[in-house]
Amino acid sequence: VLSGVVISATNSSSSTLFPCVDELEFVADITIPDKTVVIAGKPFTKTWKIKNNGTCTWTDSYRLVFSKGDQMTDQTEIYLPEGTIIIPNDTIEISVYMTAPKEKGSYASFWLMKNPNQKLFGAGTNRDQAIWVKVEVK
Repeated sequence: VLSGVVISATNSSSSTLFPCVDELEFVADITIPDKTVVIAGKPFTKTWKIKNNGTCTWTDSYRLVFSKGDQMTDQTEIYLPEGTIIIPNDTIEISVYMTAPKEKGSYASFWLMKNPNQKLFGAGTNRDQAIWVKVEVK
């Protein structure tokens, strides 16, 4: 006990909480590395390993969303599994079930994360770089 010391908690401005920051980091292609040859019209599963590189904890309210390129799936949003808790610096593997286009050529599909407040985020300095799948249809 310190005698004569009074601690006051009446200053409401000192209790302001700083918002956390959402950011991901690409770790690895678990399946379908870039330029993988896929069979026209056949299904495949793309799985990425990503790291929570921000300060927010990801829950099952977070989702992976199609952002641009060749969609190759009718799913535009993939929620993280129920009960998911990915604290900063932890990793998760996320999969999207896709179907190869029917025409020969090179295709790319780009994906970002979306937080519960509907804000998109990705990797990099500006947290706007998507993860992707790039395939060759033969």
